This record gives sequence, C-alpha cells and structure tokens, in this order.
Amino acid sequence: MLESSIIAQSNQRLGMYLNVPIQCGSIYDEFIAQLEACKTGANLGNENISHGCLVQIALTDAQNECIYDQNGQVKRYDLPEEVPVFVPEAIRNSGLGLRPSRKDIVQFLLGLLEETDIPRY
Repeated sequence: MLESSIIAQSNQRLGMYLNVPIQCGSIYDEFIAQLEACKTGANLGNENISHGCLVQIALTDAQNECIYDQNGQVKRYDLPEEVPVFVPEAIRNSGLGLRPSRKDIVQFLLGLLEETDIPRY
C-alpha cells in the first residue's frame, strides 16, 4: 500500500493517487471543487501561477482524524478494529497475569460447568 498521495506523469498519462479513505468524502469534495475552479480559471491555487494548477488542502481536525490513526498511519476502514480480549475476572485476579496456562483455563471452564449445572458427557 502506498503511504502517501502522489501525482505521476508518464507515457502521456497523468495520474493522481490520493491515500485518503473513501469514508473521508469531504476531502474528495474539496479536491473536486478546487479542480473545477482550476478548470474554469477562477482559482489556480496560487496567485503566482499563470498556467497549471496547485491543488492543496489544509485538513481540519475532523478530516485529519478521518484519515490518520493514533500512530499517524492512514486508517484502514476495511480491516476490523482490534477487539479487546475478554479475560474473566476470576483469572484476571488470580495473580497469574493475562496469560493463564491451559490447565488454568480448563479448571476455570470446569468450574463454570459446575456453577451452571450443565451436564458433562
């Protein structure tokens, strides 16, 4: 995955890759509005430009949060969020830490079976 947005020109093609999740539609709307202003000549993006166009966006806090995670990486909305691991209170408070042994887990589950009167086969 590309980490940043790029504009590439080769073989009579001009391409733009925006590393912006589609869930951040307001950013695309701003790019489109700026491109339309460039197309009509209403705003070329910089007063010193006489031809071509400069398209840039100053991200709002909400847009920044939409794009980037807490580590500054582009968010992946297609990946599931981390699900917190459920550790039963009895194991958590047993002094064994967050990684009980298999034996501790089996004993815990057997204890649950006894508490709930579920028949064992």
